[in-house]
Amino acid sequence: EEAMLLRLAASTRRAPPAAAADPSLAAAGAGGSAFRPRARPARARVGSRVLRREELLRLLLARCPDGPPGPDGAPRRCVGLVGYPNVGKSSTVNAMVAAKKTNVSATPGKTKHFQTLLVPDVPGMVLCDCPG
Repeated sequence: EEAMLLRLAASTRRAPPAAAADPSLAAAGAGGSAFRPRARPARARVGSRVLRREELLRLLLARCPDGPPGPDGAPRRCVGLVGYPNVGKSSTVNAMVAAKKTNVSATPGKTKHFQTLLVPDVPGMVLCDCPG
């Protein structure tokens, strides 16, 4: 399960601009002899899959340390979803809360402010949705 989470995190990273990634692109000599083509980004492994809600919650509970106790006495666990715009942070929060609590849109920038939500069937789990 940890390997799946790491693959998910790696797939959401974006490569830096070509000039920053390879200085030879910016300073190519006459005729472009210094040009080296960039390697293709790694593709998802065959057999990787999307986690179901219960699997993701179980994985987060196992990886997230106990925080201070909440009003109900259960330890508070806070999980923040941060990343680039328009990658599905709010959609993931809605799936984990099992209700449409955050607005989602195909256009980037829909989430305007930091939002915290309790997961109803997991005592003490707080999800934090951040703008991208």
